[in-house]
Amino acid sequence: CIMNKLYFNHQFSWYRLGLLLKTDLLINSAKILIYSITAFVVLLLYSLMTTDTFYGGNFHPHLFALVLFSGLWLTSHAFADLHTFERRQGFLLLPASSLEKFLGRWLLTAIGYVVGCVVVFYLVSLIVSGFSWLVFSKRSVVFQPLHQDIIHYVAIYIFLHAIFFLG
Repeated sequence: CIMNKLYFNHQFSWYRLGLLLKTDLLINSAKILIYSITAFVVLLLYSLMTTDTFYGGNFHPHLFALVLFSGLWLTSHAFADLHTFERRQGFLLLPASSLEKFLGRWLLTAIGYVVGCVVVFYLVSLIVSGFSWLVFSKRSVVFQPLHQDIIHYVAIYIFLHAIFFLG
């Protein structure tokens, strides 16, 4: 029964965590879509303008770091629901434990944001590579998510994320 899964607020439940993540994604879907489209267009335009001039065509690690660290601003607003009375009351009355609420926001701002950045960057690099090949008969470098610099930047982001998330 669903009520039995939602009733015990002091126990951790993967089901409630999934519902909480789904709710957060649905409530913030417009913001996420606008941010993703904006980042996609800016990255696409910047990539097309600097196809062969910035770091020998491999500008991805440095630009990825810039976009990744802009996520710290989003992280600092993870619990903005607690600033107004109505939203605070709604958030605190959700049928989920404090751990589930905390873990849900952490998963979205740490893991979800990094995965989203990697997907957007990879798509942009594929489009730019194809466009560069069609127009200039020259392929540009495709984003490599397992590049040493990318892994280093993600590790720094996760460390800084903890400070912004908890602070």
